[in-house]
Amino acid sequence: MGMIACLICAVLVLNVTGSQADEPFQFPVESNLLAAVAKVDITPPPDTPVVGHVRPTTSVRDPIRAGVLLLANEQTRAAIVTLDLISASTPMVEALRDAIAEPTQTPRENILVATSHNHSGPGWSRETPWSREMVTKIAAAAVKAAKEMRPVSIGYGEDRIDFNINRRKVINGRAVVRLNPDGPCDHPRQSPAV
Repeated sequence: MGMIACLICAVLVLNVTGSQADEPFQFPVESNLLAAVAKVDITPPPDTPVVGHVRPTTSVRDPIRAGVLLLANEQTRAAIVTLDLISASTPMVEALRDAIAEPTQTPRENILVATSHNHSGPGWSRETPWSREMVTKIAAAAVKAAKEMRPVSIGYGEDRIDFNINRRKVINGRAVVRLNPDGPCDHPRQSPAV
């Protein structure tokens, strides 16, 4: 009996799809997911010392940015904040959550803060004017994103990158920091798409 039902379904599907063979298949997407993105320049003054490879600076070669991705459905909201800094200290994460949560109606526990591990960026401290300004700018970007929420679909794509290289090499039995093009390195890349 199960086999007969499968054959009937197959015939019905072939009949329905066969008449539309010349039309490209379109999958209707109705999403209850809303999203918006905002980016902001958080570059400090040119004389701000950098962390990672500690050194004084006198100029800016490349701007430092932060991004905010807000997501929402009927039940809750979430935010992903990314920054071109070396790390996300607990005080910095708390300050950003405090600044973003209420004006965007995003629960504090749904705000993820991540950094790119930039060795040529400033350190963060509640005491510095730049740090306080950075939090203010990112909060304003989050508010801007909250006003621009729109329906979206989400997926991901795959690609390959070749600008990365392994930087650990064994020389005379010791692991040292050296370019190692033959060492393991992730070249495939998967990226979410909203």
